[in-house]
Amino acid sequence: MKKKITSSFIIALMIAGITSSSAFATTANGSVVIGDKTFDLAYANDVRNSKEITNAIIEGGAIYVKDFSGNWIDNTTGKIVDASVMPGQGDELTVAQAMNILKTHKGVSNDFNYAEDLYYYTPDDNYLSPTIYSNYKEIKNNYYIFSYADPDGSEADSNLCVNKKTGEIYVIDPSGIFMTLDQKDMRYINSLNPSD
Repeated sequence: MKKKITSSFIIALMIAGITSSSAFATTANGSVVIGDKTFDLAYANDVRNSKEITNAIIEGGAIYVKDFSGNWIDNTTGKIVDASVMPGQGDELTVAQAMNILKTHKGVSNDFNYAEDLYYYTPDDNYLSPTIYSNYKEIKNNYYIFSYADPDGSEADSNLCVNKKTGEIYVIDPSGIFMTLDQKDMRYINSLNPSD
């Protein structure tokens, strides 16, 4: 019976994914909140992640979808709910939520799979330096900073920063560059195919 309910929920999420998205004010549109976990709808609807989504459902908690217009929808009733009743409305993301944003990030290319990377919250051991970054204080105060590595343990030569309010992902590295993760990925792709 539980399997049938879970399967029905996944199908409902797929349908909801066409018109809706997720969670708290700090979470992007196009996400689903299951209990205290937030997932991008594309991630939640990907069959490869069904075990994780099923486990979140089994753990329990309310399920809400935030549509692409910013409306909150109660998954049980299908009705729009007032954002003011949402838990965490206007709060900063937690470190766990920021890490989940990294793991569910869909890169600019299928070549980048952030779900498999290893992330370490490193607020004091990172490439952020006041002598290199003119916006040092802003980054230090407004972003969670993570070191990360490939699944084989090879550490990256940069850090990922998740904005505590918006969930936007940025990159810092020893050269002083502060750019979005998608911009970094595009630079890499362009370096593989230099124009003549």
